[in-house]
Amino acid sequence: LVLLKEFYKLAERGEIMWSDIMAVMEIKSSKKSRKDAERQIARYAQCIFNAQPGRRFVIALTILETEVTLWIFDRSGAVSCEPFDIHKKPELFVRIILASLYFDEEQLGYDHTIYRKKDEEGRESSFIKVAGVEYKVKCIYHEPGIKGRGTVCYHGESRIKDKKVDVVIKDSWVDVARR
Repeated sequence: LVLLKEFYKLAERGEIMWSDIMAVMEIKSSKKSRKDAERQIARYAQCIFNAQPGRRFVIALTILETEVTLWIFDRSGAVSCEPFDIHKKPELFVRIILASLYFDEEQLGYDHTIYRKKDEEGRESSFIKVAGVEYKVKCIYHEPGIKGRGTVCYHGESRIKDKKVDVVIKDSWVDVARR
């Protein structure tokens, strides 16, 4: 199962891509499938990180029979809560589901410094503001995978005093253990 952004637009487009997925859930009918579910959810997180270069973390759930585990994947790896039984703690499961539905994008792991709006041609584009200057940006490189610095490089363009300015903006996530 996946949590999607702008479902109606995706339905019109007729396909769902990894760049559209906000959170994931893997459901298995047996607790014997624990390792398979953990590997699968990690692959999903990696696909999301690869398709969404500025993503800071990914929220995921595994459900094995009646056992639920909440996962957070970031550039240092993954951390999970203590598994709980959905029948013994249904309110906790409902809180997790409702929270993920009502979280804003930053709470779901999106980089709040990158925002979307219409550019001068009226097209939806990404922008970053650095030192008070707004740049229209396009990703030119991003580090694949989960573990690491998650380096993303953007080509940025702006107008400063009616002069076109092109820059490269480098963003990376630093694990405190690797400073």
